[in-house]
Amino acid sequence: MQQQFLWVWQFLLFSWVTILSAQTIVVSEYKNKTTPAQEWTELLVVQDNVDLRGYVLTDNNAGQTARQGGVRFANVPLWQHVRRGT
Repeated sequence: MQQQFLWVWQFLLFSWVTILSAQTIVVSEYKNKTTPAQEWTELLVVQDNVDLRGYVLTDNNAGQTARQGGVRFANVPLWQHVRRGT
């Protein structure tokens, strides 16, 4: 049982490393609830010095005809050089 778990863990780790190497930002965690006020999303920057100014994060589901307002990263120096691991 432990050996099988270890094999699955290694496979998943290898898969994530392969996927992350091709991405600038990934969604590392999210919580989906029935009301938008209870939802949250955590992003992980996997490339160094990413410029997030102007990025928009929105949410949509099959029951909606338009996207919810979402979050837009402001055009300020704070979001200009985001470090890896942030």
